[in-house]
Amino acid sequence: MSLIGQVMSLIGESALSSFFQSLFEKIECPEILKFAREDQVLADIRKLEEILMGIQSVLEDAEEKQLSNPLVKMWLDKLKDLAYDVEDILDEYQTESLQRQLKGETEAGSSKFRKLMFNPTMVSKMKEVTTRFQTIVDQQKDFELIKRNVGRTSSSKVCVRPPSTCLAHEPEVYGRDEDKRKIRHLILSNDASDKNVIVIPIVGMGGVGKTTLARLVYSDESLQQQFNLREWVCVSDDFDILRITKSILESITKKLCDLNELNQVQLRLHEQLAGRKFLIVLDDVWNKNYDDWNTLRSPLMHGAPGSRVIVTTRDEDIARMMKTIQYHNLNCISDEDCWKLFLDHAFDSGSVADPKVEVIREKVINKCGGLPLAARTLGGLLRSKPQEHWEEVMNSEIWNSQGDGNNILSLLRLSYYHLPSHLKRCFAYCAILPKDYAFEKKQLVLLWMAEGLIEQRDDQHMEDVGEEYFQDLFSRSLFQSSSTGGFVMHDLVNDLAQVVAGDTYFRLEEKSSKQEKARHSSYIPCRFDRCERFEPFETMKHMRTFLPLSLAGDMNICLANCIPSYLFSKLRFLRVLSFNHYKITKLPDSIGDLKHLRYLDLSYTCIVTLPERTTSLCNLQTMLLKGCRDLEKLPSEMQNLINLRHLDIQDTSVKVMQQGMEKLRSLRTLSNFVVGEGNEVGITALVNLKFLRGALRISRLDNVANASNVRGTILLDKGRIDDLEMAWEVLIWQVDRFLFQTKIELYLRR
Repeated sequence: MSLIGQVMSLIGESALSSFFQSLFEKIECPEILKFAREDQVLADIRKLEEILMGIQSVLEDAEEKQLSNPLVKMWLDKLKDLAYDVEDILDEYQTESLQRQLKGETEAGSSKFRKLMFNPTMVSKMKEVTTRFQTIVDQQKDFELIKRNVGRTSSSKVCVRPPSTCLAHEPEVYGRDEDKRKIRHLILSNDASDKNVIVIPIVGMGGVGKTTLARLVYSDESLQQQFNLREWVCVSDDFDILRITKSILESITKKLCDLNELNQVQLRLHEQLAGRKFLIVLDDVWNKNYDDWNTLRSPLMHGAPGSRVIVTTRDEDIARMMKTIQYHNLNCISDEDCWKLFLDHAFDSGSVADPKVEVIREKVINKCGGLPLAARTLGGLLRSKPQEHWEEVMNSEIWNSQGDGNNILSLLRLSYYHLPSHLKRCFAYCAILPKDYAFEKKQLVLLWMAEGLIEQRDDQHMEDVGEEYFQDLFSRSLFQSSSTGGFVMHDLVNDLAQVVAGDTYFRLEEKSSKQEKARHSSYIPCRFDRCERFEPFETMKHMRTFLPLSLAGDMNICLANCIPSYLFSKLRFLRVLSFNHYKITKLPDSIGDLKHLRYLDLSYTCIVTLPERTTSLCNLQTMLLKGCRDLEKLPSEMQNLINLRHLDIQDTSVKVMQQGMEKLRSLRTLSNFVVGEGNEVGITALVNLKFLRGALRISRLDNVANASNVRGTILLDKGRIDDLEMAWEVLIWQVDRFLFQTKIELYLRR
């Protein structure tokens, strides 16, 4: 294993570790190492490796200590900022190499090429970042950071939730009658399973009331009579099988257990439970290891028929692993119930006739978003303040502080700190999404890909890995299904994403004193966006993401003509660029200077033609042109986009595919393939596009001279196409100078 590989095998679950993994894979790529052998550059890379060996072992400890030590947070921010700069430099090297290959200047010993790759400016940049890394190492000594053991998982002890108990905390529980009824039904049902002991998970996001519901069921007097034993255990993130087993045993016997061997403790518990009907609650489970769960449940499986185990967790994967029947998904409560819960904690009586309080009702409901923890915390916070100050508190960023008795953020942070490092970066990226913004899975996965957040696996497509990432975040309740389609984040989860993302993410609507450090930006478009709106980008030279995101869907929005040229001259490191729905008709040729660009979205614009220099964007992965009805042709050198994976030209006026389309072998999405006639691109060009997936439309099949081409290998090896549309244009009749045509369409779906 190489030195860098050894470094990365030691890095723990810090959010930066996956960033470093991606960074070091770039350093080790053949294109970089081939030319790094020039002494001065190779020496700097070796120096960089040596420095990283000194940083890697303290990343986990630093991530935990940043919550209580602002200086450590500043240190980590500097480290992340530097990592971005290094990645940009390496990406320039790789891009230059790729462009030279496309031009046929790829001789290994080409002195011209070596000179271009490692000109004095690039060498100077590499030396500068090495010096900055050394400074960071020197600062590290001031923080007394602890080196962690190899492969140790982050403990997140700075984000520990207080232990739960079975005693009721709420004067009244609102909005859970139906949930309680369903859990009661699962407990009392005799035909739910042929097993003696049934496991019933309750799953939902942090603060939604899983423990409260379990407590409500556990304390139900009519259910108490059904069981010989009832026990409550707070599991939390420390899934110590011995500790949990002893807790259950001690709760039953009402005596301390002095045994320290798991086998002996489980035998003793088995003796206590065998043949007895019990109800056990395992609250707040985080462990996803099936072997651990299998070991823990062994003595529990010998209870009398009708025994039940209730499990609460934030993770659907854990619920699926532990369940023996269906699990119960717990959602937020209604606005009315949320308001009642707030009043219970804001006032002794739980109600108030003061009309001034009613004024803040809508703000309370919007802030809490149906999350009981938020309503309870906000009520307790306002309870201790004079009513004349309530409006001020409601308008403040109370969620981003752990002071004033506010435990919302600390509880939600648990969900973040239990994520593996690669998911931490993907979740933090969601800070660019506005609140209440409904997003699609594919949209977010393509953005993650463009930003380099998805690891490349030899045996899996990046899109499939990205979908796994998405599903994992969804199963942990950080994403939720939207009632209008797509997915959303709860407002408080969105706040959490902004907190963990820090100054790296910038929303144009929000002013920040540190916006020059931002790498990713989004904003909500106005009806007409003028030049002055984008002045903040003047200082954000290293911006990677320019992403307008509309909350209103299809909008008639306009952009000043000067904006594209201005942005392209300032933001040379862009990886994501969108002008979606803007009524622009053209782009400047300078778009070809955006050598880092991976994602270009011009959907529903009035673009008539794309600059030929667009095809010099050799890193481009995604080009979205859907709904560009005035666009009649693609650039002529499309074959240069060798990394293009997704091309959407649905609902455009493109009449023919450009020569060389068959060379785009990386394509996964091609919404429409227009079959040419004569010397134009024919249907056989699809032969090489073996990775196409999803929906594919093949139009102008009337231009196919040999029908056997359609039935042959062109489509047979494309098993991941699940929606195939085939269209012919047929001449019906001609009268004088008038030509009448109709389209015959055949839909094949699988």
